[in-house]
Amino acid sequence: MLTFIPIATMIRIAVGVLALTVFVSAASTQDAAPHNPCGDDQAKLCVGVKPGEGRMIACMVKQKDKLSAECTQLLIKMGALK
Repeated sequence: MLTFIPIATMIRIAVGVLALTVFVSAASTQDAAPHNPCGDDQAKLCVGVKPGEGRMIACMVKQKDKLSAECTQLLIKMGALK
């Protein structure tokens, strides 16, 4: 025998599922690390450079001809490159 669920109950369930989906989606977005356009360049070009006190940026500026376009643009915005 089939049992029918009242429409109000179905709406409450749907709203609850939607709220849970939005909450989980927002939480996973907050956990994501921001994209670093220079990350690959740092890993390839500045191996062994100790981060801090401007050493990493100095390393990348010295190798500016080898940087990716995204990293070059970021360093220009930061004022490290012209």
